[in-house]
Amino acid sequence: ISSIPVTPLISWSNRWHSRQISGPANRYAGTNLEGYSSAVTDQAIVNLERALRRDDQLRYWTDVWRQISDDVGVIPVHFIPQPSVARRGVTGWVTPNLLGEPAYAPWTWDIS
Repeated sequence: ISSIPVTPLISWSNRWHSRQISGPANRYAGTNLEGYSSAVTDQAIVNLERALRRDDQLRYWTDVWRQISDDVGVIPVHFIPQPSVARRGVTGWVTPNLLGEPAYAPWTWDIS
């Protein structure tokens, strides 16, 4: 679903779902290496995965992150900037969602 602007957030948040805890059910290939488990967070992640509208996705992402932070499932202690550079005259290359992909939709770029 390439039209969803928060797709990276959806795939990142999925790692905190309890179904991603490594075990026999997922052949020990789960991404929830910390073993974090919360029914409230699981439901918020499911809501995020099912949301189609950008506003709904951002609202559910907020719910997911608030729940994980409140439970101290993870404590963000660093930020990794991703600088992007484009030549003068190129427009449309900046992603509309700053948490999205650095090279967002190159087919929409234009040169003036």
